[in-house]
Amino acid sequence: MGRPAFWIDVMHVSLGYISLYMQYVHGSNYLASKIILVLVVNVCLVKTFQYLKIFASYSVIVTMLTNVFSDLTVFLTFYMILMLFLSQVFIVIIPATEKNLAAEYKEIGFFLGGFIKTIRTSLGDFDFSDLEHI
Repeated sequence: MGRPAFWIDVMHVSLGYISLYMQYVHGSNYLASKIILVLVVNVCLVKTFQYLKIFASYSVIVTMLTNVFSDLTVFLTFYMILMLFLSQVFIVIIPATEKNLAAEYKEIGFFLGGFIKTIRTSLGDFDFSDLEHI
């Protein structure tokens, strides 16, 4: 398939041009433009880590961070699956309607709004104002 560094460079250039196009056509406040730009910044971070491996003092830290991120992918995958199922449980308990959907989730819909609300709840944001409308 090729070297990973080559594909990271290809992804960086491709996402950069997609970001330019999205910002030109839709503007920089469009949600997809912001998501693409966040991806470009993340790819730049990965490229910076690759360049820091050249220096001996940074090589150990970069290798450690790479190993930690690869180990965390298993946990984060399990965590996202758990959050997906818990959000479905909350939708059964609190049926999503226009009346009880929070204002910040109106644009993204019931499913994604419930998923984000579940993640926020798991991180300690205990806002149960949705239960008032039952």
